[in-house]
Amino acid sequence: PINAAYGFIIMMLNAISQFQPKYFGICLDRKEPTYRNKIYPDYKANRSAPDDEFLVQIPEFKKLIEPFNIPLIESPGYESDDLLGALAHKFSNQGLMTYIMSGDLDLLQLVDSNTIIVSNKKGVSNYVLYNKEQVFDRYSLTPDQIIDFKALKGDPSDNIPGVKGIGEKTAIS
Repeated sequence: PINAAYGFIIMMLNAISQFQPKYFGICLDRKEPTYRNKIYPDYKANRSAPDDEFLVQIPEFKKLIEPFNIPLIESPGYESDDLLGALAHKFSNQGLMTYIMSGDLDLLQLVDSNTIIVSNKKGVSNYVLYNKEQVFDRYSLTPDQIIDFKALKGDPSDNIPGVKGIGEKTAIS
């Protein structure tokens, strides 16, 4: 199987064409537990493991990326989201415009005047760009309020309980 790697390469090439970045990198998760697992052992406990058809594509994906000379950034104990957050913060403080492509809307907390989240809407070239205004339009919250929102309502996808009795509407208010 090569469908996931192929889809990623097509999305990457479309993004490079559309955004014409000066710099480009790819952050990856690793197999090892992260520091979050040490803090909260049930972190992502309900999530099923990636299927074998996806896992066998990772080495092939890395081979496909090699000729592009694009850095693959990964670090034991950290998720790709942690790396994206650290890099976005660093580049934003340097005044560099940063586009983060991800379907993980937890990353909306990173949006600032120099950081935009690019989320795939449909297919491999139809994107939603989240700046501060789009985050507010979607959630009625500012990007720096997203982390509190998630803490209050919880995050079932990561098996993180929220405050008992607080749902999305109450968390937003």
